[in-house]
Amino acid sequence: MSSNDHTAVKSIIQLLFCQLCGIDCSRSKKVHVVALAAVKPLDSGEPLELTTEGVKIWDPNWLGQVDDKLNAKFIEEVTEHVYNNKKVAVPSFNDVAAVQHKVALQCEQDSSHKGAVALIKTDLRSDVLTCNDSDISEDTLERRKLAEVGKSANKVIGHAWQSIDYVVFLCWLSFCTLKQQQDVNEPSSGSMRNADDKPQHKHRKTTKKFHKCIFDVSPEHLNHNLPQPKAMIFKSMVDETWHTKNLDMEVVEGVDWLKGFYLMLRQGEIFDTDATYLKELKEWLEAGMCTSSESEDDMVNI
Repeated sequence: MSSNDHTAVKSIIQLLFCQLCGIDCSRSKKVHVVALAAVKPLDSGEPLELTTEGVKIWDPNWLGQVDDKLNAKFIEEVTEHVYNNKKVAVPSFNDVAAVQHKVALQCEQDSSHKGAVALIKTDLRSDVLTCNDSDISEDTLERRKLAEVGKSANKVIGHAWQSIDYVVFLCWLSFCTLKQQQDVNEPSSGSMRNADDKPQHKHRKTTKKFHKCIFDVSPEHLNHNLPQPKAMIFKSMVDETWHTKNLDMEVVEGVDWLKGFYLMLRQGEIFDTDATYLKELKEWLEAGMCTSSESEDDMVNI
């Protein structure tokens, strides 16, 4: 690698840090920096934790010495990935955005769902927040445990004004994006081998599982702030009960196909954890609870 490649390596390193620490790579660079700064070493003294699906989530000590036990192992892991980048492909922010755009565009082409791309061009995503054990509720701690994402995972707080159909669409888009990325990174089964290679043993085909590194808090803690005035909000994106209580919120007609998207969803098209959360969110919205919530004191918007 030449000295002229240092800029490319720098961009790869930041995203690799995020991936290893269980931080959503599709977020902005600003979010990456703050989320990484919130990573703290585990109380057990171990450099990483394993989820039940075998996913490693690293917890380096940013305030420690470079050569201490935790950081030495983390740096070794980073170095191995950088110099063996064919083994682990790290998606950049632009790569993730491009795949999301591709999925939305494909959705438009394969169906009558015109305007799918417009739904992801607005900055209306959920808030990804730091999660400190000493300041959050028992309910949130239990949710993190059930999600099996590790103690360093960030919590996600959605917006109370969003309709169940819009939230489902975003969950579906995230799942399809990750699936496409992992499908691209999978080595081809028809790749060439050397003549003296040993015959490969046949393995039983298994269904690939996809893993989230964040978790959703209770709908009771949804963000009740209105979106930025510059954002273009389609009527189908907004919960009807919320809109009746906030008539000053400007909405535009269009993307009517989004209404009922939740009912059209089939099993296996979103994460299992998302499916569980969406069922809870749907019941909460139908009960008309979206106009009241209780925030947690430790919220640090990143």
